[in-house]
Amino acid sequence: MPKELARRAAALRTKAIAAMTRSDRKAPPSAVDALVVAYAEAEGPAFVLTGDGKDLRPLAAEARGVQVEMLAQAVEKSRGHR
Repeated sequence: MPKELARRAAALRTKAIAAMTRSDRKAPPSAVDALVVAYAEAEGPAFVLTGDGKDLRPLAAEARGVQVEMLAQAVEKSRGHR
């Protein structure tokens, strides 16, 4: 993994933790989730599909051009377009 990507993931995680209110602090975003968002950011404007958006949204809020969408919602949207 490139050092720049690892550093960006660490920065996103640090910013996401700092932005959390005390009531939000159940568990900080994981390093793996931070890497997912950092990779998506590096690739350009991106949608990250997930089954658990609450873990990725705080990280994506600190990233440029990354949006998180729940997989179930994406499936429902696609069914509506048929």
